[in-house]
Amino acid sequence: MHPYVNYTLLGLVLLLTAFWHRGLFMLPVKYKEKTTLVAAHNAFKEDEYKLPKGLAPYRHKTNLRRLLSLYDVELHRDAPQKFSELRRIWDVDEEDYVRECLGRWESFGTAGLSGSMFFHSSNKQYMLKSLGRAFETRFLHEHFLPRYFEFVKSHPDSLIHKIYDVLYTMDRRLGECLRLSPNHYIIIENIAYGKQDDWETFDLKPTNYLEPVRDLLPNGMHISGATDVLPPDKVILASAEERASLLARARADVAFLASIKAIDYSVLLVRAPDGTARWGIIDTFWSLKAPRAKATKKASDTAGLPQQTVTADADGYAREVLKLLEKCVKVRKVVEEQAEVKQDVTLVDL
Repeated sequence: MHPYVNYTLLGLVLLLTAFWHRGLFMLPVKYKEKTTLVAAHNAFKEDEYKLPKGLAPYRHKTNLRRLLSLYDVELHRDAPQKFSELRRIWDVDEEDYVRECLGRWESFGTAGLSGSMFFHSSNKQYMLKSLGRAFETRFLHEHFLPRYFEFVKSHPDSLIHKIYDVLYTMDRRLGECLRLSPNHYIIIENIAYGKQDDWETFDLKPTNYLEPVRDLLPNGMHISGATDVLPPDKVILASAEERASLLARARADVAFLASIKAIDYSVLLVRAPDGTARWGIIDTFWSLKAPRAKATKKASDTAGLPQQTVTADADGYAREVLKLLEKCVKVRKVVEEQAEVKQDVTLVDL
């Protein structure tokens, strides 16, 4: 047989083998997604008035039926009446919301550093995100949500990502121990809802802190695309009143986050070509109240390492986020006047 024929056949065999293996690796992922969405649908079929009104205590329990489960999970809505009150504050159409939650969810994006799973609803207005790290879910239950409910009531226009529901189970499961399938999910606002192809998204985060995945890896291996500076032609221009209002909202938000020792969060900016912008403060569940975060900070400080986004002081981190926003939003009139002065100087030089 001709050598070229041999090589061609060998290539086909290798290609088929690769597809076969890829299929095997994808099977658990698809099964996990399917079981997750079935569990989420079942959670919304429960009568919310038969569930506890308050937040569920963060206390694991042993359920022999689920103990050896890798992917199967039984989810419940946490404090559904409290979240229903928040949705009323945000003028969410309840019938539409429940219909979307019981409808089709599609997975998207990558797992990222936290290993989270992401889904969006059929109208892409809502996102379902998993929380797989135990220290995050404990912080969510014990510190974030109790304060968040009260904060939203007094700050309904907060920039902090809107949480519409929390789905959870406290069952001990082999899948959770092996980090194969999480026990907690949040349904949040999709800030990029209705985003067109020519819109741009920026992940804004203070860069004067060391972030290993951004600062120590070669450029081609960067995972984090966070920045604290927008290109000059992407800076958001607003009236003095609009800028002051945005910064006032952000100031209240970061003060709240600092009060619960949250750090390492970022500001998501979705920018349309005409310069209009949507803002959201996201990823707010890394807190120095969590034992793991405390240990990380103590080890870093003891070793004399540069301050990182995950070891920063909460008040200092809040101040840096405010400075970041001040740089990204400028008063339109001031910028236009500066441009005119610069143009006049150029003409004089000529």
